[in-house]
Amino acid sequence: MLTQIIAFALLSNQPQLVCPVMGEAANMSGPRIEYNGALFAFCCAGCDAAFSGDPAKILASPKLKGKNAGIYLFDPVSRKRLEAKEAKAFATYAGIVFPFESEANKATFDKNPKSFGTLPKKEVLVCPVSGETIESHHSAAAFQDVEGVRYYICCGGCLPAMEKDAKKHAASHASKAVTPKAHKVDDK
Repeated sequence: MLTQIIAFALLSNQPQLVCPVMGEAANMSGPRIEYNGALFAFCCAGCDAAFSGDPAKILASPKLKGKNAGIYLFDPVSRKRLEAKEAKAFATYAGIVFPFESEANKATFDKNPKSFGTLPKKEVLVCPVSGETIESHHSAAAFQDVEGVRYYICCGGCLPAMEKDAKKHAASHASKAVTPKAHKVDDK
């Protein structure tokens, strides 16, 4: 298992992650969980279930201080979905690694990481423009924050409409805002 982790770290430009439960090196080919727009991997069987029980509490653990516990699935500046392997730069804030589609976006983030890197306490996984249910953070194309709620957007075609009149679109789905929950990543 350690060989797989080392190989993954050497073959990718992604920062290495630790298991948020144990603080040990994460196995990216094992169970993974999406939570609040970020991807988390674990060191061994059972840690994914422990994490799913109360992700917010586990992520607040002092043993994670200074460690990369998860990787965000979006560029926090452009708000667009971004595969880590396509990122031009990375920054870490509060244990989450954020990928950027450009060095300019990273520079913007670095000026005020709290503004871009603080994850919301409420989210909506229904596109506020089309009304389409978004199965997972991984399947969203982008997000837009409106009054403290993160609304995930289904496709690039809906993004311009949301950007043009975010409050109008969000209002029709505000009642669907929920506390973020852990979702198992199914690669099947």
